[in-house]
Amino acid sequence: MLPEGDRRPGVGLRADGVPDIVWHAIPGGEVRLEIEAKGLWKRLCGRPSFRVEPFHIARYPVTVAQWRPFVAAPDGYDALVRQPLGWDPAPQRGHDNQPATLLTWIEAMAYCRWLSGLLGYPVRLPTEWEWQQAASGGEPANDYPWGDWQEGRANTYESRLGRLTAVGLHPAGQSAQGVLDLAGNVWEWCLNESEAPKKVAEGGDARRVVRGGSWIYVRDFARCAYRHHVHPGARFDDVGFRMWCDSPIF
Repeated sequence: MLPEGDRRPGVGLRADGVPDIVWHAIPGGEVRLEIEAKGLWKRLCGRPSFRVEPFHIARYPVTVAQWRPFVAAPDGYDALVRQPLGWDPAPQRGHDNQPATLLTWIEAMAYCRWLSGLLGYPVRLPTEWEWQQAASGGEPANDYPWGDWQEGRANTYESRLGRLTAVGLHPAGQSAQGVLDLAGNVWEWCLNESEAPKKVAEGGDARRVVRGGSWIYVRDFARCAYRHHVHPGARFDDVGFRMWCDSPIF
């Protein structure tokens, strides 16, 4: 809220007006989801496991300042959402350095397509197993990005703030790779369906996974492995998103 704005890297825009995304490298590994497998798979293997290749993830969720150019660009929201679907974007109630919220999974996907064109390399939503790998820092034993629960490291219900905050205000809660806000503040959209995690294609009404908990929910919802789901066309004031990429061009 300083007069000159929040100048931290990864919060706002570059000098050319393109969203400034700071990427962190995440190691590969094996991720097990907290979902009950069925039939023969359950008897043989238990919870479904996914192999994760190394990737990069954004330091913060997309902020209000970074969402706004997408809404204003003729090739952004108007071309990718308003014209095909007849929707209008929900007003952003937060400050520029707070996560963009009140946006659907469909709108988040459209944002990723738009930004891919500006950056010159593809970005997308992470799958939930990629998100979990980033949140745990590649250490499956970590219940939270820093390990076991500790007060003051996340904006969950326990913080008693009772509201959304700017990104990155809990540096002690960062992951081993330096990624922030993976616990609390806002839920984050993931690419895949909830009931059929391997399905990542667009289309249909299947609920999509959100991860990370939010300022409204108690700490258990902010665990690295906790799964929640939301209809892809729903908007909530505690749901945002962050982005994945394979190998960013610096």
